[in-house]
Amino acid sequence: MENLRDLFSEVKKLKEKKRKILVEIRELSSLIKSKVDRKKRIAEIVKTNKEERDRVIAEIKKRMERLKELPKVEMKENPKKIRKLIEKLDWKIQTEVMPYEKEKELTKKIKELQAKLEEIDKSFDVIKERDRLEKEIKELEQEKKLFHSTVIAYSKQWKEAHSEMLKLLEEKGSLFKKLDELNSKINKLNKRIDEVKKEIGKEKAKRIEAEILEKEKRTKVIKEKIKEKLLEIREKFKQQKKLTKEDLMILQAADEEII
Repeated sequence: MENLRDLFSEVKKLKEKKRKILVEIRELSSLIKSKVDRKKRIAEIVKTNKEERDRVIAEIKKRMERLKELPKVEMKENPKKIRKLIEKLDWKIQTEVMPYEKEKELTKKIKELQAKLEEIDKSFDVIKERDRLEKEIKELEQEKKLFHSTVIAYSKQWKEAHSEMLKLLEEKGSLFKKLDELNSKINKLNKRIDEVKKEIGKEKAKRIEAEILEKEKRTKVIKEKIKEKLLEIREKFKQQKKLTKEDLMILQAADEEII
């Protein structure tokens, strides 16, 4: 017949293992939650930067389309020279005495030059508009590059956090498997305990359980006292006081994992 005390002792050991596994599972659950929260924060950053990048791309597209709409022009003549020539001819008409035909010819020439100047000014406006658009596109391209780099960097961080989370989930699953195995062993032992109790009789079983509980209580009291003493010993260390023989015995007990 199996010893009831040994069975209870084995159950106690298994329950202690179970307790430690449950602590590990809680710690892993906390770590997993932190990884999930981090993934959410990173995903929000990625989303925001993608939206900003798309906005900038749309702005670039608008300016590119506007550039295509602008007529192709070249500055073949210098507008300053034409203005000076107009002023010179106008001054000549105002200050010099000349035949009517000559004056008429100069007036016609001024009108032609003014018309040419208007065309040049229009071309100049187009060139200015093209320069402005090209400058804005260049600046927007830099902005797009910045948003894109941020998306790439944070996407990498999200993948790393996801990979870490999967490893933690795998570890947690492994612990749950161990927990199931322990529960199965505990259940089998509890069934065997019930069988042994029936075999040895109800009164004897109660007496043995009472003895085991009493022993556990005494052990608990001793452990609490040793913990209190350890706190006192630590204070002695801090104050550089000499340790007694009893102090050394308590330290030895602690080393032997009595507590």
